[in-house]
Amino acid sequence: MLNKIFKFIYIEVVYNGHLQSAGAVSIVYFSCLLFDLNVGWDSLIVVYLSFYLIYLYNRYKEIEIDALTNGKRTKHIAKINKNIPCIFFNTAILIGLVLYFHANFLSSCFILAIIIFGILYTVYFKNLTKKIFILKNIYVSLVFAVLVFYPFVYYKILISHILLSVVIITIFIFLRSIFMQILLDLKDLESDKQQKLLTLGALIGCDRTLIFLQIFSIITIIFLFLSSYYFSIFNLTILMFVFIVFFDFYSINLVRQNNFLGYMLIGGEFLLLPILILIPRIF
Repeated sequence: MLNKIFKFIYIEVVYNGHLQSAGAVSIVYFSCLLFDLNVGWDSLIVVYLSFYLIYLYNRYKEIEIDALTNGKRTKHIAKINKNIPCIFFNTAILIGLVLYFHANFLSSCFILAIIIFGILYTVYFKNLTKKIFILKNIYVSLVFAVLVFYPFVYYKILISHILLSVVIITIFIFLRSIFMQILLDLKDLESDKQQKLLTLGALIGCDRTLIFLQIFSIITIIFLFLSSYYFSIFNLTILMFVFIVFFDFYSINLVRQNNFLGYMLIGGEFLLLPILILIPRIF
């Protein structure tokens, strides 16, 4: 009995958007740590629930498409399919309650906009990738990137004096998310081809995409180093982010071996960000 429960929890976490939702929380926490802001449980919970809501809706609506290339996820979603509308409704209510009691009007609008745009991805924007190259990757990455601003909105903190630093980190998160989304697309390569989506993997193949991603990973870290140095905001903490490249190369190697762990690691890569900030402070 316990084995079945643990197996269900494992599959739920891996296949139902929880890693990505936790990654969204990590971006907000990372932003708070980097800019020395207070971290409140309320702001983190509402971000997690919002992204979970988005991914839950996506899984629910795309269950037939997922069946083409992701049998395990489809089988899991099918088990809870009849309960998803209820889960969706209760999650939305919980988000509303947290925002009502703990958030200001502007941050509530911020979260509402993220949820709306997240759902519009499934409803409308993903299909535009049939016409516009890697649009879905750019779209999803923009949603993740704006989370850098969320703590400032939530706690009504002016950022005029550190705006440049916030913009640089936002661009960095955007580039890292582009990397993540392109790699994660590879596990759905066949369904993307059948849907005629203009993803990088569908156009140039898996092997070439992985080579490109290795180069792109290095570029993202170089961007962070050079921009931070040029604008005189470089510090020793930023040096820690070189470990991301090694993490990426290891994950890419797993993907080359058709090891699903590679996708899991990349899906949770944003969880590394606050850890890389905290390590220098501890030691």
